[in-house]
Amino acid sequence: MSRSFFSRVGLTAIAAALSLGVACTASVEDRVKTWDRNQKDADTLKTKYPNFAAVIDAQKATATKAWDEAMKISDEEKKAEELGAASANLSKLTNRINEVDSKSKSLSDNITKLAKLKLPKSKAQQRRDAMDVASMKHSNVQKAMLEAQPTNNAEAMQVLDTQVSTLISANNNIERTIKSLKPAPAKKSKKSKKKKK
Repeated sequence: MSRSFFSRVGLTAIAAALSLGVACTASVEDRVKTWDRNQKDADTLKTKYPNFAAVIDAQKATATKAWDEAMKISDEEKKAEELGAASANLSKLTNRINEVDSKSKSLSDNITKLAKLKLPKSKAQQRRDAMDVASMKHSNVQKAMLEAQPTNNAEAMQVLDTQVSTLISANNNIERTIKSLKPAPAKKSKKSKKKKK
């Protein structure tokens, strides 16, 4: 094949890559939609965890100031970039709170899953012990989330990081227990084949 053919292929590939890059770049409209979702999420979490409300409000104020400044930028690409940064400034906190809720639900689901396992009596105590530990961890996290009184973002993140770490450990432990206690699937017996005469 000629060198010009490969040149054309190369240019086409570059054009496609550039086109894909443009298509993947979030627009100002996309940023606005994300910002609105983050604002609603923040308000929902303030209602669920009023003890975090002051910190969330402070973070919203900081993010809103950055957002308003970004909206003044004339260059659309630069504006979208700065709007994304402002939105991320708020969502970093709310996403961490949501992560605590998500992992807490996973732990609750795992406790239920372990409780429903059909096990011999010889393994009943092991199940009870694992469920007691997991339930205690779950309760401790819920208590910490409702009783924490963070006065700034750093304190809030410290509380949240601790709860996430606790939940990850608790989920890993109970999942290992489920795996170790779960009965192995029964092996199908092979039927002897009759020899054809």
